[in-house]
Amino acid sequence: MDTDNTGCRHHPLQPPNRYELSVAQVIPYKVHLGIDVVSGALLLISPWLFGFSSEVFWPHVVVGIAELGVVAMSWDATSRTSTA
Repeated sequence: MDTDNTGCRHHPLQPPNRYELSVAQVIPYKVHLGIDVVSGALLLISPWLFGFSSEVFWPHVVVGIAELGVVAMSWDATSRTSTA
């Protein structure tokens, strides 16, 4: 059973991001990374927060840590993006 829709929440954030390959450039890149931090942290703790850790928790932990890692590696790129 699929218990998470994190990917569905991220899809609407991709086109309006403010980075060089974005279509609309509405949302600042730091805001997008902040949303990713919240999403990754929520994904990481969701098995215990929502009470299904006895059924499955490893995929949520692994993907949550991976998402936080991607944010950590991408944070330096915010200094190279334009603010206009």
